[in-house]
Amino acid sequence: SFTAAAAFSARVAPLQMALGQAAGNAAAIAKSRGLGFIELASDPEFIASLRTQLVLDNARLPDVKAQACPRSEANQEALLQLLQQTLLTTPYYIKGGLYPGAPAGLYESLTDLGHLLRARAPEKLATWQAVKSQLTTGYRDLTGDDLVLIQSALDLGPKPDPGSIPLARYQWATWLQQVKRELEANSNSGIVPTAREEF
Repeated sequence: SFTAAAAFSARVAPLQMALGQAAGNAAAIAKSRGLGFIELASDPEFIASLRTQLVLDNARLPDVKAQACPRSEANQEALLQLLQQTLLTTPYYIKGGLYPGAPAGLYESLTDLGHLLRARAPEKLATWQAVKSQLTTGYRDLTGDDLVLIQSALDLGPKPDPGSIPLARYQWATWLQQVKRELEANSNSGIVPTAREEF
């Protein structure tokens, strides 16, 4: 067992190491070219050089394939709010944006939910652990079917649509944000809601 601060540190350490490596390489390339970061950031050749150097340094840089998603402030806002509250796990290889349309990873999503439950509904942790054990047999994307299982087992959040298509990060963040609001409302009022809005 460890504190929330330690959990946050463990989650962000890989991201911070990757960012530090990228920043150091970017500084070296910028110095060798005699240019500032602003000029280099919009240069595709610089980005390619930086990626090449990071790969040579054994950094993990998988391609992030963002799915099409509605480009709205609401999608970004849900992700930003959860990130600021340290309730959103962002894989260290997602750099330069929140990629709201990218697929949500199942492991990261369950980790996010676990952090929220530890803080707001510790009585649900045993059920969460059972669901996590059932679902996480390797790295894969979160699907609607997964979210249906999570929602029904924990009896939290709006009822999602089933399906085997991966959910986008903004869809997961929106659902998790609604669960957070529900838990906060329950802890403030002591009333457990009976109706669920459709996701």
